[in-house]
Amino acid sequence: MRFVREGEMTNLLSKVATMVDGTVNLTTWVGSGGVVVDPSEAQSRADICLNCPCNKPDLAINEVVAKAVKKFLSFKNELDLRVQGERSLLSCETCGCQIRLLIWEPMDRVKQQMTPEEIHLSPKHCWKIKP
Repeated sequence: MRFVREGEMTNLLSKVATMVDGTVNLTTWVGSGGVVVDPSEAQSRADICLNCPCNKPDLAINEVVAKAVKKFLSFKNELDLRVQGERSLLSCETCGCQIRLLIWEPMDRVKQQMTPEEIHLSPKHCWKIKP
């Protein structure tokens, strides 16, 4: 029998918290009453993100969240929710969200999910911090 050391327990709890947070954030996208922004708004947001230095290759996420992201991207594509340049939309370094999903969320949902630190770290041109 192997005992878990105190530092290992903290690490496990941190991993579980990350997994839960990621799943909750994705569920929020689906739970937004099935409402997405107008395609022209999504494209406008995408255009900003495509030229943003915070648009980074997929950030490290755990397997459960990665599976959920793939599921929601597939669902989004089945609904034909697409923008130009979508293949170049990656992850937001500031908030960690998948940009291809984020650009379709209603602004009130986006604002609810952002932490004060994320707002502070967002570039001035970021559509998520516009009034």
